[in-house]
Amino acid sequence: MSQSFLSPKIFYGFGKIKQLRYLRGNRALIITDKIIVGLGFIDKIAKQLKKSKKPMEYKIFDEVEPDPSDTTVLKGAEIAQEFKPDWIIAIGGGSTMDVAKMVWALYENPEIKLIEISPLKRIPMGKKSSLVTIPTTSGTGAEITFAGVITNTEKKYKMTLANFEITPNIAIIDPNLTLTMPPKLTAVTGLDALTHAIEGYVSPLKNDFSDGHCLKAIQLIFKWLPQSYQSGKSETPDKTAREKVHYAATIAGLGFGNSSGGLAHGIGHSIGAVFNIQHGFCVSILLPYTINYLDSTSRKNFQEVVNFLQLKNGKNATDILANNVRKLLTSLDVPHSFKELGIKEDEFKNKSEKVLQFTLTDLSTRTCPRKATDDELKKLIEYSYYGNPVDF
Repeated sequence: MSQSFLSPKIFYGFGKIKQLRYLRGNRALIITDKIIVGLGFIDKIAKQLKKSKKPMEYKIFDEVEPDPSDTTVLKGAEIAQEFKPDWIIAIGGGSTMDVAKMVWALYENPEIKLIEISPLKRIPMGKKSSLVTIPTTSGTGAEITFAGVITNTEKKYKMTLANFEITPNIAIIDPNLTLTMPPKLTAVTGLDALTHAIEGYVSPLKNDFSDGHCLKAIQLIFKWLPQSYQSGKSETPDKTAREKVHYAATIAGLGFGNSSGGLAHGIGHSIGAVFNIQHGFCVSILLPYTINYLDSTSRKNFQEVVNFLQLKNGKNATDILANNVRKLLTSLDVPHSFKELGIKEDEFKNKSEKVLQFTLTDLSTRTCPRKATDDELKKLIEYSYYGNPVDF
């Protein structure tokens, strides 16, 4: 990581979607999914764009799917080339943010291929447009990072595509948009944010600027996620819990986005792609296994986390943190293993080699502080299926 801290300009607080009225331009391409359209959130954006000093024309691309594909990105980029927006506005979950960043990159640089987006390639941005991100879930942190995960439809694997220049220009963090988030989505997105923060804190690329964000996000999630989860079951939302978790997700994104992810993401991307499982479930289940696996390299970092959270009940900080993550999973009704999640044993065994091969090539695997051998990765994948304690 270069010695710089990357972040969009962030507007946060209830009602901050009103910030859209201050955008200046002629056209805006709104990238989203059909669920967000159905919830009426696009109407909120349109209302603000109409209140701009010069009302903007807008076009909606609402074909983003969970675990978005390269074909979706290419279709969005084609629409952008035809519409020629001054602004691209992404509203939705992490999948929408990832698609919007890649559409933006291809719109600005039509000569490059999607697969070519990497930190090593110069990708000039901003000549045609700017990107605004508005998350409606509290987990991915994709609204402020310079990376996206896109499914390669031909080879059936998830590509982690990244370039510093595709960091969004503006992120609007408005907790009003999360008040009706259902409990299960609240749980797995919040646990995704926790995984970002913990992995970012032990990453070989960690630094003084990322560390504070990671620690604060971990603290907020442990304190407020159970209440936010229960809020999803209530007719009266807990606005404070929703607010704190929404901010925590973005703070975690700033932390791991300026350090890196780790093995829970490396394996999680792979299991998600092979078995078509929601990303949040994958990393949530894997997190305590990978914490225990990193005991030999990261116990000192885990001790710092445990001290910051004022956790007790044990001498080994790695075990204390992993066990508290497991308690959090239980409180959120999240399975502790992939077998418990419902994957059939024969199917898991038959596809475990494919999971391993995808894991070996994932960027997040490469930034794990403990350099895993093939045999160790096989064991971690196996143990996370059966729920076995990590003993190596």
